[in-house]
Amino acid sequence: MTENSFGNKEALCQLNYIVGIGRSGSTLLTTMLNANSQVKAIPEIPITIFFANRYKYIRGRNQQLENSAKSYLSIYQKMRPGDLVDLSAEKIDFQGCEYNSYHGFLSQVFENFTIAGKSGNTKLVIDKNPYYTFHYKRLKKLSPTPKFIVLTRDYRANILSRKSKSLNKPTNVAFNAFRWRIFHKKLVKFQDNEDCLITRYEDLVKNQSAELTRICEFLKINYESDTVGNRIVENVATTIEDEKTKNFANEHFHGLTKPVYQNRLEAWKTELSAEEIGLSELICGSLGLVYGYEMKKQSRSQYAVTVAKYFRWYLLAHFSIYKEYPIYYLPVWVKLKRLKQVVTGK
Repeated sequence: MTENSFGNKEALCQLNYIVGIGRSGSTLLTTMLNANSQVKAIPEIPITIFFANRYKYIRGRNQQLENSAKSYLSIYQKMRPGDLVDLSAEKIDFQGCEYNSYHGFLSQVFENFTIAGKSGNTKLVIDKNPYYTFHYKRLKKLSPTPKFIVLTRDYRANILSRKSKSLNKPTNVAFNAFRWRIFHKKLVKFQDNEDCLITRYEDLVKNQSAELTRICEFLKINYESDTVGNRIVENVATTIEDEKTKNFANEHFHGLTKPVYQNRLEAWKTELSAEEIGLSELICGSLGLVYGYEMKKQSRSQYAVTVAKYFRWYLLAHFSIYKEYPIYYLPVWVKLKRLKQVVTGK
């Protein structure tokens, strides 16, 4: 039992986060961390932010929140593989729960999740979602002393990954380069804080043991060797109800059923054209240097000139990200209706 900020005692989990643009290895890292007996890593079920604006200041049980959360989890279950992620939407018995804060509520919900066969309490919960990148300050206020694993990947490899995945649309190089830049412009504002740990995808692949040890030390948990090389089971999409998500999962998880080969880390050198590499470096190169991603050519071209030339993709990249901001403030019932429409199409 932990005493919360209101002086009441409740069962709280240690809640931490994985942030960074998608296609940077967050699913791989989540899978590895879930092999650790002390961790329950949540795969992109952003319930934490979904209800935060409306309920972040609750000081006791809230039936409206409980009912809305059950609806939310029922919808999300249709988009997640049941054999890996059981959200227990119908099984959660809030009548038997005690919580005095929003963090306490989340702790009760996460305790009921079964992730990769792991249920009940764990030492800590790691909540993974790319768009949490834009909610750092909000997340810090929702629970005591959260920690953030900041994942990054060479922008050229990230762009190639999105270009080669037919369901990641648009696949335009300029669009995805601008998106990488937007995410990392946000990350550099807080990633050097004490509660953050920068982890490069390349380091995770090249030396899994050393990198996972470093992550475990940051999270203050014991390193367990079983996390190294841990893979997601094959045919995971067969237990997803939503057809659109099933198609995405077949593509998204495909690479996680195979060994991670280091020679793929620089596949962008041969699978992107010289023009595509040059454009990527014009947009992302100066920021990529922060993470140790060297440019093939030191270009003197101005970023502003590139923005002007590809202004349409610049606008679309910003819209694709910042359109989510107003949604945070919408009434819960509106957000639930919108989420249901995404799944059912109605």
